Amino acid sequence: MKIIDIQEKNTDAFCRDVVSVTTNYKALLRKPERKINDTIRLYRVLLCMDVILLVMFGADFIRGERAALLIVTLAFAILSLVLLLATYPGIMKLYKTLLADSRPSQLILDENGVELRKGDSKSARLGWDHIAFVRAFKSSVCFLDSDATGFILAVSTTYKDEITEYLAENRIQIMKEGL
Repeated sequence: MKIIDIQEKNTDAFCRDVVSVTTNYKALLRKPERKINDTIRLYRVLLCMDVILLVMFGADFIRGERAALLIVTLAFAILSLVLLLATYPGIMKLYKTLLADSRPSQLILDENGVELRKGDSKSARLGWDHIAFVRAFKSSVCFLDSDATGFILAVSTTYKDEITEYLAENRIQIMKEGL
């Protein structure tokens, strides 16, 4: 059994990493080596591009141009803006929740699996047979559940060596290297 005490507060980079892993969860299950990008930044760029499209093509539509391509592009821009605005608040809520969590934690690795304890009351556990893989990303090391629930246990990359050492000592072959 290995117990890793985690005292530091979650950083911005760590929280962005976990949000990106969460939003790319199913794709990562299919292809664990997949490169992931900062989801929050991607959403902001897409929102800006949608607003620019709406202004550009909306002005043409208001002036009376009714070309089929213009109408299709305008409809696409409106639909994508609605979808982005519907999902963005959930992503930001997850990010802010992670960032505000300053409770000390413990990562417990034992023969049955991995457990992450937050403070004195909350804990989450994954058995080794339920873990699809463990992967180190830019700022986090994530244990991903093998089913499609989206359940992730994440800690800072500060603890990557300790986790890798435990997995190697106990011949647990679930570690994937980050890209």
